[in-house]
Amino acid sequence: MGKNIIKFIILILAVSTGLKAVNLTDYISEITADPNSASESLYQLFQNFQGYDDPVIKGDLQIGYNSINDTLKAPFIYVLPSSYDPLKSTPLLINLHGGVGRQEFIQDPLEAFKQNIYLSICEKESWILLIPLGNADCMWWDQTGMLNIKTLILKMKNEFNIDDDRVYLTGFSDGGSGSFHFALNDPGNFAALYPLNGMLTVGSAVTGIPVYPANLANRPVYAINTDKDGLYPAAEMRKLMQLGLNAGADLFYREYWGYGHSFDYADQELPLMINHMKRTSRNPFPEKIYWECHDPAFGCCDWLKITKLD
Repeated sequence: MGKNIIKFIILILAVSTGLKAVNLTDYISEITADPNSASESLYQLFQNFQGYDDPVIKGDLQIGYNSINDTLKAPFIYVLPSSYDPLKSTPLLINLHGGVGRQEFIQDPLEAFKQNIYLSICEKESWILLIPLGNADCMWWDQTGMLNIKTLILKMKNEFNIDDDRVYLTGFSDGGSGSFHFALNDPGNFAALYPLNGMLTVGSAVTGIPVYPANLANRPVYAINTDKDGLYPAAEMRKLMQLGLNAGADLFYREYWGYGHSFDYADQELPLMINHMKRTSRNPFPEKIYWECHDPAFGCCDWLKITKLD
């Protein structure tokens, strides 16, 4: 492969993965100056890219805004661990909140999320925490909300040294249903997804996007429900989880009994979830992909892209 072609591919990947522009041109020139560079994995070369600033604020909640359109600016919260090192690839944990159908974004999000249950975990594990905010105009399962989350992932990767293969998505209630929706329709950014007290079909019920359980074979999905949940009881979810398993889903499902629609089982479950994350990383180049969609807009999974339906 000629060096100009290599440079062209690298530039395309840089745009698609959101790599920080600082020193990237010099990095490309350095790579392509090596006569053996054509035989190396471009992906691995990008994994070794360094060009990130050392941020001033670590260990504290920070707020940002993603301008989705002229009238919609979605807030988000993020926290860097005190030990964050821009020279080291760092896992990213994304937490989707519940009640995403509210008319307005959560007021005073810095105050609202200062007790977020994942703060101490990410500090201990030296992970970055990202908390997008959604509302009725920007739900986890509509295209605006999904694009918001994907854009935020790129924003974070542009600013911080994030391990592309250790990005995890979780959420409770609507956040759990949103995690299911990404697993079914757009899992490519994630190493694994952790829906808590969610429902597999909520995104489909709201948007009309069909549920294809076989798509759950492409990423580990670690799901929890409770027996006394008045919204999504385990007895109902159990049937859907079996449907997914019958379709070949990479699915782990656990039930907690004696709990309603609450995360009161967190002390028992979170250590198990975190251990699962610590031993799970993404394979961005799987040998086989089986994927179903009703619209080419949801036709991408890793290296596979469906461009037309007959």
